[in-house]
Amino acid sequence: MGYTLDEKKAILKGLNIGDIILLVDGREFEFVRMKQTKFIAKYRGVAYNVQLAAFKEVVRRVEQKQFDPGTLKQGDLVYTLDTQQNPVIYRYKYMINSNRMMAENPVTAGGVRIDMSLIKGSVKELEQQYATAQR
Repeated sequence: MGYTLDEKKAILKGLNIGDIILLVDGREFEFVRMKQTKFIAKYRGVAYNVQLAAFKEVVRRVEQKQFDPGTLKQGDLVYTLDTQQNPVIYRYKYMINSNRMMAENPVTAGGVRIDMSLIKGSVKELEQQYATAQR
């Protein structure tokens, strides 16, 4: 039994980046993001615009780690992802409250308030992961 288009859209909207989905043709794609009437998914490193009707089911969900702001010092670089999943870097200034931070765009030196749910990690962590992967 399959899903209606509305059910498929609701399921896809609930997915996170990196979740693995199965299409009706049997190929497994990595979910990237939902659009208005299609979704973007990667197959073998190439991104595709995929019709809702092509979605069959969720194969597995990736675990999303939550960023811990307690390790940040003033001046540390953090990043978010824009709508195209490109990293956007900010310089941490201070916490406004438990779920918002004040940061600075290092290029324009403009202040920005950022919700902590948007922070994906620190640039230090990325450097460590990259160094480990290169060994």
